[in-house]
Amino acid sequence: MRFSLQTLLAVVTITAVCLGGLCLARNEGRLVKTGKPLNLAIMGEGYFQIELENCNRTLYTRHGNFHLDANGDLVAGTAADRRVLFPRVTFPSGAIPVLTTQGDTHSHDVGRPEEIMSMGQIQLASFPNPEALKQVADDLYEATDESGAPMSGHPGSYSFGLLRPGYLERGPSDKWFADVKPLYVLLLGFVMVGGCLLLRELRAQRRELAKLQVLMSNSVPPRTC
Repeated sequence: MRFSLQTLLAVVTITAVCLGGLCLARNEGRLVKTGKPLNLAIMGEGYFQIELENCNRTLYTRHGNFHLDANGDLVAGTAADRRVLFPRVTFPSGAIPVLTTQGDTHSHDVGRPEEIMSMGQIQLASFPNPEALKQVADDLYEATDESGAPMSGHPGSYSFGLLRPGYLERGPSDKWFADVKPLYVLLLGFVMVGGCLLLRELRAQRRELAKLQVLMSNSVPPRTC
């Protein structure tokens, strides 16, 4: 079966557009269940606001691997790299923390579960141009002039996504191949096959053109004086 050059170009273009559209549609990481109630994943747009105490900076992340430190603050990172959630949320000593999808934070005592205290609400940040954020670590970003100033709001309000307690978002550097879908591989295979066919067709057309040029040169009668 012989394909024309136009057909091959159309097949490769359509397949590439479909593959690119599927890849670009995935703007969030894959959620992984941890079972830890203080782990938070963002389902939609937004970033957690993080204060680094050792350098007095506010950075932004989608990795919500939080825990309580000795002071009862909701933090991430290690003792040497202490990342405090902003606005700060502090739980009483010995209390059981409860986080909701809309960012509400509550605590209750083991002996008195009916007495629930509100500890505040988690806020997320968004940017007019989040693609222009400056990456300063694997999961930390800093605002730039191109990204625009951060806008804060509660999860579920305006364009902010909801929270999912007990889950973490897989980062782009965490085993990226685990998120590769069979359909993506199939489409990539079509693109590669189409490219090979296109290359073969171009080479065949070059050979036909070379033969035609030789025939035309041989058919020209010799010039006589």
